[in-house]
Amino acid sequence: MPRLSRRRLLARLPAWAATLALAPASTLLGAPARPRVGCQANGFPLKPNDFPALLAALRKMRELDYTGFECNI
Repeated sequence: MPRLSRRRLLARLPAWAATLALAPASTLLGAPARPRVGCQANGFPLKPNDFPALLAALRKMRELDYTGFECNI
């Protein structure tokens, strides 16, 4: 059975600590993560410089449970 020496343990400890610190809690706890889906604002009839219409579209995207959006207007 292979053993982990103190030298190898100390060499790997920073990587393990970083993994624990940066990994989402759902990954560590084993819970399946929900997919995060974004929306393209081109699907909404927006005119350039119409900020109130953009805000209304963003509210609708949130109602539809999108977690992000992309907008090139």
